[in-house]
Amino acid sequence: MKRTITLSLVICVVATILHAKTTYIPTYDNRLLLIEDGEVDTLINTSHSLVMSSKDGLITITLAQQIVSNELVREIKRAKNAAGWAMVSAALSSAAAGLAQGQMNEGYDKGWAMKNYVDARENIDASVAASGDARAVAEDLKTLMLDLVVRNNSQKEMIITDMDRGRIWFILPNCEVRLPLLKDEECHFRVSSCNPMDENVKYINALGTSTLEKYNIELETDISWYVPLSPKVLKKLRFETEQKTGYIRIVKETMAMSVVSEEEFRTIKNKRHVLS
Repeated sequence: MKRTITLSLVICVVATILHAKTTYIPTYDNRLLLIEDGEVDTLINTSHSLVMSSKDGLITITLAQQIVSNELVREIKRAKNAAGWAMVSAALSSAAAGLAQGQMNEGYDKGWAMKNYVDARENIDASVAASGDARAVAEDLKTLMLDLVVRNNSQKEMIITDMDRGRIWFILPNCEVRLPLLKDEECHFRVSSCNPMDENVKYINALGTSTLEKYNIELETDISWYVPLSPKVLKKLRFETEQKTGYIRIVKETMAMSVVSEEEFRTIKNKRHVLS
């Protein structure tokens, strides 16, 4: 039993050391629909922000998704690692419980064997609970925040109404209001002047969705990620190409994707080595 436990620990440590370099990469989908003067304008994109202005220039609307920072990735990984190690602890405690139970069955001193068994069972419950809590933290961190920013470009105070929840905000001239939204939930707003006689009313429909998934990466720079090309990666990133080998370069600022061949990638890495 001791050999089994030791071997399990060695395997966990080696697996951690040999694990490929990974990071968390987002995908975004944004849609803004603006109704004014009986006309409908729609904008969509897959970047971390989408900006739209009214035809008369009185308001500017921005759908702003949370940008995935290095610190956010580190926090997610810490939570995931905590969940994993808690389950390792649960497994070791389970082995200890089995050993104690075996000792009791074989007629050893049942006092200390029973205590070891009870302690091991309590450790199992605590470790499983800790793992669940850590996983919940990781999933919460992976849920990216989403805001709708409405700027009043006019010289008059405006009012914005949340048509779904009945909330109201006032926007001073040349100021903006930031409204938190829920991803995957279409929201509807009414924007008008505070003057009830002003018939210049606008309607906004906003929808933002996102995912944050773990990928093996070959290289990360301040500008881009380089992800080894595979059918699974293409599906998750929703990117289409006829290429079978190489890398997908993802520009962090725009989330634009392109294929980089093996030769091009070697050139990029060599240039980085020279500069460093």
